Amino acid sequence: MGVGDRVRQVRQEKGITQKDLALLSGVCQQMISKLEVGKAQGSANIVRLALALDVSPAWLEGISPRKTIDHGKQVPANSTLNRKAVHACIEYLSGKADLLEAYNYRRQAELFTACYELCTQQKNRKLTKTSLITMLARRVKGL
Repeated sequence: MGVGDRVRQVRQEKGITQKDLALLSGVCQQMISKLEVGKAQGSANIVRLALALDVSPAWLEGISPRKTIDHGKQVPANSTLNRKAVHACIEYLSGKADLLEAYNYRRQAELFTACYELCTQQKNRKLTKTSLITMLARRVKGL
């Protein structure tokens, strides 16, 4: 099973369309379509897609058998992602392509985990998108 197969599987499990995933991830719908049929590679978009689909980027790439993020804390099954925080993370990561390229995979996973935690913590729901980006930038400095 390739990256595109995993993206399609999770997208269908969640009942979202390619258009919905494009809006959530910031990856264009055409790229998602090409990825799902195997006409494109997804490595440049793995973090965005994983964040939007709420799965591990390592699982999407086929590196890890663990579909979910294990960051030492259990997120209640009924919790939902803070979409404002998701978009803040995507915006931050989109402007930091050089940061992602400079990090090895382990550091990229740590960065993704910081994004995931930001998006799942209830206390962050009242923060503005700008505040969320600032908070993430401070966390990245500590990685």
